[in-house]
Amino acid sequence: MNPSELLAPSSSVLILPGHVHQTCLAEQLVVATGVMQRMRRLRQMGLAYFEYPLAEHSRLVHSLGTAYWATRMLRGLEMSSGELLRANQKMLRAMGVALGPTVSLELIVRLYALVHDAGLPPLGHTLRIQLERLEPNAFEKCFQLSVRRICQDLDGTTASKAKIACLKFHLALAEAAAFAPRLLDQNASRTGLLFNDIIGEAEFNKMLPVLMFVHDLVHGVCAADLFDWSARDLAAIGGHPVNVDLLLLSGAVLRAEKGSPEYPERVPSTFPVYRYGIDCRDNGGSGKRALYQLTSLYRARLEVILFGSYSIKKRAADAMLDKALRVLEEEGSELNIFGAYSELTCLGDDDFLSNVENQPACRNIMSQLTTGKLFQAAFEMRIPDNFKIFEGSHDSADEARARSRLEQKIADMSGIPAEDIILSVLPESMQGKEPTTLVAVDENGWQKLADFARNSGSVADMAHSIHEYRAERRLTVLLRAELNYDQAWFAGQCKELFQSSASGLMS
Repeated sequence: MNPSELLAPSSSVLILPGHVHQTCLAEQLVVATGVMQRMRRLRQMGLAYFEYPLAEHSRLVHSLGTAYWATRMLRGLEMSSGELLRANQKMLRAMGVALGPTVSLELIVRLYALVHDAGLPPLGHTLRIQLERLEPNAFEKCFQLSVRRICQDLDGTTASKAKIACLKFHLALAEAAAFAPRLLDQNASRTGLLFNDIIGEAEFNKMLPVLMFVHDLVHGVCAADLFDWSARDLAAIGGHPVNVDLLLLSGAVLRAEKGSPEYPERVPSTFPVYRYGIDCRDNGGSGKRALYQLTSLYRARLEVILFGSYSIKKRAADAMLDKALRVLEEEGSELNIFGAYSELTCLGDDDFLSNVENQPACRNIMSQLTTGKLFQAAFEMRIPDNFKIFEGSHDSADEARARSRLEQKIADMSGIPAEDIILSVLPESMQGKEPTTLVAVDENGWQKLADFARNSGSVADMAHSIHEYRAERRLTVLLRAELNYDQAWFAGQCKELFQSSASGLMS
């Protein structure tokens, strides 16, 4: 079947600020499945709505927005001009040959953008970190399961068998695009991936270099996922939108050889792959402006993380949930009291919160969380690199048992019951991403944005932006809001307790 039929405009539209986007038939069929409808019940920004009332938009809205931006980025490749346009057209033809006449690059891109978050548990990455402590590679397994569920639901539609078969084939390639950097290692496990059932190995290996490009475009560093972040999450926290018009027109397809700066890092494969980059070489002056739009996009991401994802009220809410889950784990219940990850990926945010609240051991703290009676910050400190809270232990502040031990230590010190104390520790990575978008700015050719910034001195903050995430990493001691205590005394005691944090150790 010709996949162009699946790209035919559907009866549904997506409305974004300043844009009305017609979805295609394939998107309409996929969005109607149970997996995607569940994403209406997942908030894109988790518990950030306690800080920002507008941060209630769903994962489904974000996924549709990502598909919108991915489509614009793909079409922008053929809306450029001059040498860039000719180079893009040549590369697009080469990728078309690798995919073959019955496979649509646009359909793979749009489908991957649509389903890229389908495997997330309730509360997104907040719970994903918890889940992966108990179930290694949980997100990968959840994502694979979700794609298979989408395919099962598609079998129940009224669309023709030929259309469904074609759609499933492209979904298999979209799923593979999610794992493209790993799959480039020919020794990497391909167990559980849908394409194993419907695509021959030789045929798939021919397509794999193109799937690396799809991964870059949709979910890499400067990708459709980030474009939607800057348009939606930034607005939710009151930030100013980023202008990306020239950035879209400066997109480039490049062919990366092993050993070149543009080849994916830590990939043992030796065959060439296709990448997505931003050509910022002078084009009537627009090239440099595209570079500044790109850096603005990175700064917007940092703003969303520091002021949105890690705002004080969201940190308090996340920490209260973490405390409840630790109580269950210490009881031996763990997360599996709600079922395996396969069952978690059927729940929405509020479903999951209700399930936790129904557990007697943590009903009190969860009822306070769900009614907005958040614990209050009583002491806060920045966390140095390689911070360990207990000398002679492997426990770091990121580990659940270490947080519980420290809460008890603070309780012993202060006389405040441990159940009224919560330790909030921002993740070690802070969701920080180094600016590794491939850019061509001068005669040095393609290089990572961070490397260009270090070598040239231009857009200098891009050379150390990853450190800005780490520099704002914080440990906060939160107390039940109703407590009556001497705030100055308590803060002083905590400061003394953490005095040895300069060396990163406590006895």
